[in-house]
Order: sequence, then structure tokens, then C-alpha cells
Amino acid sequence: MRGHDALITFRKEGGRPAGVWVVHAPDPHKGWSLWNKYKGHDRFPEVEILPTEVPELLDLRFCMGLVVHVRGMDLYKKAKPLHDALLAAKAKRVITVCGRLIIDSETGEWGTYVPE
Repeated sequence: MRGHDALITFRKEGGRPAGVWVVHAPDPHKGWSLWNKYKGHDRFPEVEILPTEVPELLDLRFCMGLVVHVRGMDLYKKAKPLHDALLAAKAKRVITVCGRLIIDSETGEWGTYVPE
């Protein structure tokens, strides 16, 4: 997991993100390392969690009270445990995009999602 340390520091210093993006795949753009370097990008920080990491063993407290958007994983059997672990860590809401499926902690699961 990468990017969470900067988010924890940001919040301890009084930063108030609107939410957090979790990339559940290797991120070639390394957004997790850039979000805190540019004013305005700190509204939606990014954390990278690799598919090989076990969600239940991660310290996910960085998401407490935040709306979490998860992208990058096409396998439901990998995406759903991370979704559930983020909720267990007291995220306000978790919205996970998994292939053509959206898993939303408030509205349930939606198949064949097409963005407007």
C-alpha cells in the first residue's frame, strides 16, 4: 500500500479531503505520490493497494469518515474483500468499480454500468 502515509499526515495537519481514490492495481501514473504536491489535488488524494495485498491485514484507518472510490480491479473475488475491509475501517461510503459492475455501500450492486 502506498500513498496512505501522506494522507494521514495531511489529515493530522488539518487537511480535509472530500474523499479518497484507491487504485486497486499497480498505478503507472503514480498518482499516490503526486496528489499532495499540487494545490487542489488534495481534495481527492490517491492510495495504491496492490491486488496481491490482503485487505483484512492492511491498516485502512486513513479512510475513516471519507467517501472512498475504488478502481482498477476487474475480479469481483478480489474487489469485494477490499470493499468490505474499507467499510469495516469506518469509511463513510465505498463505491467500487469492478469491470462493468459498481458495488456501492449505499445502493447495492449495479451491473453493466455505463457512465453518463
